[in-house]
Amino acid sequence: MALKFAPNASEEARRAAADIAYGDVRRAFRHYVAHWNQRRPIFLAGHSQGAEYMLRLLRDEFGPESELRQRLVVAYVVGMPVYERVLASWGVPACDGPRATGCVVSWMSFEQGADPFHFAFEPTDPALRSVGPGREKRVCVNPLSWALDGGYVGPEHNLGGMHIVQLTQNFMFLTGSPRDAPDDSHVQLQMNRVRDGLLPLRPHVVGAGCDAATGALAVDSPSFGESDSHFAYRFFPVWRFASFPGRNLHPMDYNFFWQNIRANAAERVAAWTDRYQRATRQKLSSAGAGSLRRK
Repeated sequence: MALKFAPNASEEARRAAADIAYGDVRRAFRHYVAHWNQRRPIFLAGHSQGAEYMLRLLRDEFGPESELRQRLVVAYVVGMPVYERVLASWGVPACDGPRATGCVVSWMSFEQGADPFHFAFEPTDPALRSVGPGREKRVCVNPLSWALDGGYVGPEHNLGGMHIVQLTQNFMFLTGSPRDAPDDSHVQLQMNRVRDGLLPLRPHVVGAGCDAATGALAVDSPSFGESDSHFAYRFFPVWRFASFPGRNLHPMDYNFFWQNIRANAAERVAAWTDRYQRATRQKLSSAGAGSLRRK
């Protein structure tokens, strides 16, 4: 990502490094499509630098007339600015509603009242950046309502957040779990270690709303650290020490809304499947009608 403050590397060096990384992502995606996808619907999801690579992939591989565009369920492009004029130039809308498909979901999380341009990211690709002095409004889809520019939604609608710091999980990943069977494969062993150490999801952890002027997602201070939390976090707001300067909640963009995102992914793929099946029936019906007319 390109930071707008005191960069430690030249613009050319940052762009070259990002281009190398994106080249790997693009090659991996093409391999997946060619060998593994089997014409199934596609999700794109990324965060921070990964979000920029998803934007580039959307531009470079999902052209307006491409077959891939028809199979795109949604692109979750989170933690990096996205601008509607950029999406419009590709013919891709921002999502508005929980069942919209073929569109982009994006947000950047900040504490309530923070200046979202104080500690600002911009993509390394100049074509994806803001214009003017850098205060261009960003796309914001509220992950608690899935409405574009969605206003504040209270924490009672938050299905479950995941704590940003997983101390127990990290310890168990490094040391192993005694519950692992000796004949587990290496991959399964690692999965078990991760599973066994995860803290439970915390419902109602934050409310959030899109700021109409800036497109920032203004988020409540989370309830992590209350006395009924895990012993490692009691009375100690670990989440604040994981935040970025300027009350930028970048590391928690996904974590705060974990279960809402999972539920929404299932809802969108169901909507995509419904539309695909209707379109297929219409094509078959039209083809049948044309065949009868020719007879």
